[in-house]
Amino acid sequence: MGRNSASGCFYEVNSRNPATLYQGGNIFDIDWSVTQRQNSFQYGVAGLFAQQLNGDVSKTSAQVAPDGNRFEKLGLGPVIAYESEALHSTIKFKALFPIHNENAYLTTQYVLSASFKLY
Repeated sequence: MGRNSASGCFYEVNSRNPATLYQGGNIFDIDWSVTQRQNSFQYGVAGLFAQQLNGDVSKTSAQVAPDGNRFEKLGLGPVIAYESEALHSTIKFKALFPIHNENAYLTTQYVLSASFKLY
């Protein structure tokens, strides 16, 4: 058995929408997981934290009320993966349940992914 952890940090810079002249603020995002590997399976907990660092701006360049309509999201949930050496592939399922949402859709995210080695 082995333990693994993974994380990714992202920074999103939004530009002004030319049709509406509205501009969303920049967002900092951390995606992470802590997992345990057992034979061909890997399982554990995954999470997401995203926060808008500056407020949205209207077409008149004024900050949108209240407080720039800032976005914030925190999600947590299980992740499980199966690696097939015979098929040179990995199948992963992840669910993220909302813990905290501000100016964001209150949604549960389900992700099913498959990856294949070409060699």
